[in-house]
Amino acid sequence: MGDHRTSRAICMLHGASWFLPRIIGFAQATEIIFTGRHLDAKEALKMGLVNKVFPASEFSAKSKEFIQKIAEMPTICLGYNKAMINYSYNNNLTSSLQNEFKLFSENMKTHDYGEGNKSFLEKREPIFKGK
Repeated sequence: MGDHRTSRAICMLHGASWFLPRIIGFAQATEIIFTGRHLDAKEALKMGLVNKVFPASEFSAKSKEFIQKIAEMPTICLGYNKAMINYSYNNNLTSSLQNEFKLFSENMKTHDYGEGNKSFLEKREPIFKGK
């Protein structure tokens, strides 16, 4: 994994100049982009460029397991959480807290929010419907 474009006189494209420094930091992003250096999986994991590393023989099973876990989650809540994270990245704490409260309040109106609370009280796994 790396960015070899510069070594071929190709400038960055597709948001690399925006995403990469935010993911791994300005200094590391600059080094990778300026040198075209490639990373092995362990280094990419250590930098935070990837979240998990699996042997190729386990990749299909592990990725299906990860996808299934997310698919079983309350999708509206996930969407609100993603919106909160995206919003907070470019806004101050006060504004982010206000946004969180607004979206939290909207989430409380969902079927899945009620199911999450009910399943907790009943000591069982929730069954989310995306509603």
